[in-house]
Amino acid sequence: MHHPTKLNRVARLFFVLVIFFSFQTIYADSEFRLDQAFGGEWYDAEKSKGNRDDDWLCWASSAANVLAWTGWGTDAGFKTEDDIFRYYSEHWTDHPSGSPRRAWQWWFTGAGSSKKGAKVIKEGGAFWPDVEFPTYKWKSPKGALFRGIGKNKLKRDPYILRKLLEEGYGVALQIVQPQDDGERNSHMITLWGFRYDNNNPFKGILITDSDDDKKAKTAEEADNKLPYYPVTLRDEYWWFEYKGKQWKILAAYALQAKNKKIH
Repeated sequence: MHHPTKLNRVARLFFVLVIFFSFQTIYADSEFRLDQAFGGEWYDAEKSKGNRDDDWLCWASSAANVLAWTGWGTDAGFKTEDDIFRYYSEHWTDHPSGSPRRAWQWWFTGAGSSKKGAKVIKEGGAFWPDVEFPTYKWKSPKGALFRGIGKNKLKRDPYILRKLLEEGYGVALQIVQPQDDGERNSHMITLWGFRYDNNNPFKGILITDSDDDKKAKTAEEADNKLPYYPVTLRDEYWWFEYKGKQWKILAAYALQAKNKKIH
């Protein structure tokens, strides 16, 4: 009877290990981060117990994060994303019906307040009056200063979120949690990156969230976090589990960096 030699056993083990690690390599996650690809750092403007005027300003928080990274905020004389966010809370009503688009429009031009939803209560903004900020809401011309990605555009091209980051845009996301009664909870977060592998170009998202440390006395004392959430494309929407519930990405707001090289 033929018995396998020690050399044969070693060869078989080597073959199994090669197959195993090849499989691991094929399915290993890769990660794209906006700050790593274009420079700068990620930002996490926070709500806090010490500020009673920021409870509903998640849209302003995400707008502040993007302004800080793109340079439109820091080059206007603000040191941090928390400074920018605090400025919004001092000039706008604490109301949930705002949007990063309106926040950025006001930041650039001084306009942006409307009859419904969040309103400007103190004159300000207009830090870049010579820059023409688009007035459209849901158009997405490639290369534009602002791109609005509504639910219809997102359904037609769900991977546009990846493309926006790869093109160097700062991105805020509107996420919603549908309710049984037909209503929905809505929230704004900031998108900083995604993970992918050879078989799945968009496995999950890296985000910052103004609501993840609201018990801190001040925004500066709150922990900055960059959590990862796996996503699933279902019924034409990206879904993920957030605080124990299923939420979907409804829209995206993107702002181009002030300079190609972020410091």
